[in-house]
Amino acid sequence: MTSNAFLVWQGLVFQSAQDPRKALHILESPPADLTSEQWARGQFWKACLLCQSHRPGEAIEALKEVDKAGHWLSPTRLQDHDLDPLREDPEFTRLVQAWTRRLEQEAATHSATLQVLPGAAPEQETLVALHMNQSSPTQSHALFSSLTSEHWRVAIAGSGQYAGEGMAVWNDRTQADTELGQWAKQLGGCPVWAGLSVGGSTVLRGVLTGAVAAKGVLAVVPSVPAHPEWCPDEPVKIPTAFVVGERDQLASGTLQFAELLKARGVPVRVWVHPGGHDVPEDWQSIRAEALQWINAASR
Repeated sequence: MTSNAFLVWQGLVFQSAQDPRKALHILESPPADLTSEQWARGQFWKACLLCQSHRPGEAIEALKEVDKAGHWLSPTRLQDHDLDPLREDPEFTRLVQAWTRRLEQEAATHSATLQVLPGAAPEQETLVALHMNQSSPTQSHALFSSLTSEHWRVAIAGSGQYAGEGMAVWNDRTQADTELGQWAKQLGGCPVWAGLSVGGSTVLRGVLTGAVAAKGVLAVVPSVPAHPEWCPDEPVKIPTAFVVGERDQLASGTLQFAELLKARGVPVRVWVHPGGHDVPEDWQSIRAEALQWINAASR
């Protein structure tokens, strides 16, 4: 199961990415409970940083370690421009071809998922959580599953759009909206919808257009522009909480969108944390404040 320790480790690597030497040093001390997919992701970051450091030979070895261990990386990840120095390497070409075949095989059997975690009695509220792009339900499980001890029923949603080992995306809006509607019908009632990055923009779209019933929205570093074309002139006036990283390149658009919703009568509150496009270090306290606000504002 994805742990908060992994998310913290990932945040430290990303925050240090401008200094490859420092980031590589952080990669040498991973959490003890990494899944195979998380370990492979660390090897990908290592390869990118080594390429930035003009060490392509070591970078290809980092990727080959993934293959030797019987794991793999999505070919989409290998399109990262940091890996451009490896494009002519025959070993890199071999890995791309092998992992493309693996992607096609596994995508054929992948489907959307919904894991429902009962809350401690008396069960009072429902929260549905959507993961980031190129992530998995294990990410949102780590961030929201502890709410069950606070009497929440927590539904962990996984996209049916497969992108690689431990990775799915929400890029096909029609499919994402269909899955959202299916989960809403299955769960019933008016849950709080939560999502990270594109998962956040997906729940914003579903709730504010009225496609799914909701008590509120918790959008964590959502990938949303200042004026989304899907936003109606009269959005559903559901309490909408934003968590925004001040160093996130998408922060400006998100903050402008929050102001647009306020102007259209939607109850909005924004929490800004000092990080980037990631989960804040004080996640537990922000989550508690946001859900308390949603509950109060929805009365």
